[in-house]
Amino acid sequence: MDFSQALTFQFKDPRWVQKIGLAALISLIPVVGQIIVLGWSFRITRAVITQEAQQFPELDLAEDFLRGLKGWGINLVYALPVIVFTFPLTIGLGLLIAATDGRSAAVWTLLALCLTGLMVAYSLVLALVLPAAYGNFIAQEEQFQAGLNFRQIFGLIRRGPVAYFMVFLGGLMCGFITMFGLVGCVIGVVATGAYAMTVMGHLFGQAYREATAVH
Repeated sequence: MDFSQALTFQFKDPRWVQKIGLAALISLIPVVGQIIVLGWSFRITRAVITQEAQQFPELDLAEDFLRGLKGWGINLVYALPVIVFTFPLTIGLGLLIAATDGRSAAVWTLLALCLTGLMVAYSLVLALVLPAAYGNFIAQEEQFQAGLNFRQIFGLIRRGPVAYFMVFLGGLMCGFITMFGLVGCVIGVVATGAYAMTVMGHLFGQAYREATAVH
């Protein structure tokens, strides 16, 4: 994994300011904007996987939205266990605390803490699985079902565990990059967030290439 390339390839494009700036502006559109920027970052993933010379594409609102919508759908499927357990648990716990005595509430609170621990563990697993799912989705002509092919996805992780762990670390790094944007208030956060998406798109592609190059 080449972090330096993921962090710097953008600046080799003479129009990098305009491209990141436009992506930052688009990301301000609730939901739709984030989906478009996700789809845009996937085009970087594809360029890395296929070793295309053009690694920093222009935004294409329609195509990037459709691509990003598929990626968002893949994310949603994997996040369903968290959604299914978290919301009913939160509502149910609140009702039980209100309707039962302190001892019963304590038992249910302990149960909630245990289930929360399981959800945190699942979220950590997702941090490895989603990059592999995204890479498989992009590599197989953006077929939605490719992002849900568990056999292939876990095969990628098994063949390239270090690569996908590095993507996980890259995600943490991008979180810090976005936090630095707080110095510039809203504009800084939005700009660094768009830049972080390009970094992650590049890392997704690198991890897929490493995993498929093994053996």
